Amino acid sequence: MTTTSAMPHHPSHRIPFPNPETSVDPHPSVPPMTDSTPYEPQPAPSIYPSLSASSLTISHLRPMPRHWQNEYPDVTPRLRPILYRVFQILCLVATGRPDLARAWRALTIDDEHEYVEATKRMSTMVSASNISSGFLLASIATLITTNPPRDDIFDYTLRGPYICFLVSLATSLLSILCGSAVLVGLSRAIREWQIRVAMATRARIWVTLVFLACPLLFVLLTIGLAGIGQTCRVQVVT
Repeated sequence: MTTTSAMPHHPSHRIPFPNPETSVDPHPSVPPMTDSTPYEPQPAPSIYPSLSASSLTISHLRPMPRHWQNEYPDVTPRLRPILYRVFQILCLVATGRPDLARAWRALTIDDEHEYVEATKRMSTMVSASNISSGFLLASIATLITTNPPRDDIFDYTLRGPYICFLVSLATSLLSILCGSAVLVGLSRAIREWQIRVAMATRARIWVTLVFLACPLLFVLLTIGLAGIGQTCRVQVVT
């Protein structure tokens, strides 16, 4: 009977198995390649931030014409500060800016999105004026068609307050009409028409700004007349 002796077991013959908890990935920056999540390299950051598309577009804008600027070299020096302040107020009420630099950029830039955003911002301002005018119109109409609950406190049926409330009612209605006309004009006007027709001269720019500012100006006038009517308690003698 022959016996086979077992081969000696040496530790060097063992095959090492990596431990997933302690093993180190030789390439930690490269994610595993699997069918479900393919590797997509991230784009490198731009080393030329000043050469973006927006900066290139802005740099090629046409210079703003002289009649768009708030300068009056041909006017008497005494009237220049007055015209300067009035123009600033009209621009602030009409466009929300003290000058027309932002409006000129929106009209001449190649990016259509900026022009749409500027038009939307102005439409929002006019819509807010229309809402305020609607509330004032309803309140004043209710006030002048009802009898005062306490004549000894405030009798708005007297001649003075009643005239003020009637005029404020008319101005609130004018504010709504002007605001509706402005909204229609903003939705229909195109950029070339605004540059070449509506704002081709300084006089047309002033007329356009007054037209755009009319809704808010009429709202302020309505509030002022209503306030005068509340303080005017003395009957006007004819």
